[in-house]
Amino acid sequence: MKDWLGTVLPTPATIRASNAMARKREAMQERVAATDPRLWNCDRQVVGGEVRYYDTTDQYAIVSREGKVLWFQVTPKGDFRIYP
Repeated sequence: MKDWLGTVLPTPATIRASNAMARKREAMQERVAATDPRLWNCDRQVVGGEVRYYDTTDQYAIVSREGKVLWFQVTPKGDFRIYP
């Protein structure tokens, strides 16, 4: 019997699994943002599909995939991670 390589294209099952995982991650990130007092007074914006929480015009936070709040500084040379 010959072993087939299969396909790299998504199947309906892999698409459903991927969508379910994405929904779980988004729910976790929303829970973290709702319970972290540092983000309560921030302006929530979606930039390029990424949810950002701006506390000033040049500083924002994101909730990572691991559920950690990471802060960034906006500069003319790009956005840089800061450690408050």
